Amino acid sequence: MQVTETLNSGLKREIKITVPAGDMEAKLMARLTDARNKVRINGFRPGKVPVQHLRKVYGKSFMAEVVNEILNDSTRSIITGRGEKAAMQPEVIM
Repeated sequence: MQVTETLNSGLKREIKITVPAGDMEAKLMARLTDARNKVRINGFRPGKVPVQHLRKVYGKSFMAEVVNEILNDSTRSIITGRGEKAAMQPEVIM
């Protein structure tokens, strides 16, 4: 993860975070593998659904969850890592 501060004036900070695609893909695959044992899809025995089929059916919603999780974790860790406290809820622009 690459962090770049683009604005620092008063209480306002603007930080650009770049997350490698490999990290997001790894988290998505972990989420799909975890869901594989829990999801019940007609035509497949429990726990035997292929990951590629899960990606086709649930890929967008799982990716949205992964992106949301990465955004929340990274903003929290960056703020605490810099020794700052948020004056208000951070605004996230993608």
